[in-house]
Amino acid sequence: DEGVAAASIGEEVEERAGGRGARIDAGVIGEGCGWDAYRFDRVQPEARGLQVAMKAGLADAQTAPDRISCVTAHGLSCVEEDKAEAVALKKVFGSATEKLPVTGVKSMTGYPGSASGILDLVCSLVGMREGFIPPTINYDEPDTDCDLNIVANTPRQTPTDRVMVNAFGLGGQAATLIVKKPD
Repeated sequence: DEGVAAASIGEEVEERAGGRGARIDAGVIGEGCGWDAYRFDRVQPEARGLQVAMKAGLADAQTAPDRISCVTAHGLSCVEEDKAEAVALKKVFGSATEKLPVTGVKSMTGYPGSASGILDLVCSLVGMREGFIPPTINYDEPDTDCDLNIVANTPRQTPTDRVMVNAFGLGGQAATLIVKKPD
């Protein structure tokens, strides 16, 4: 069974943030959760839970897949999980996958467990603010099963205005956030 859930994550109103002098770098415009209940010890080969989360996030953001500037993948460098995430990205993004930059910041930070989603989000936000996509370091031998447009080894200097950040795990639980620079 596949499930979709979305919950408000408590957003600060722009006027209030501006009133206290906060700099607004980006806002969450879409969120999605998914679950495929495959197995507790393995990822479903097509990451169906992640597909559900990404589709829900895009729908919540009212954003077409080709409007996403970059995906910060869960990207653990685990063969089975990375292959499943690549399949899920291709199924959700279709022909837009070819040009879509994908990065995996855990290559630089290691895997912080349950804190990985927020760490990926912070790295994505810094990249948005500074005009680059963080790299996937130590990417020396591309896996033919993960034939994506990987931002390999050095940051890609390019502005991004909408970034999708993915997190998923064993058992098929998945979450997606879509963040956007202010207009």
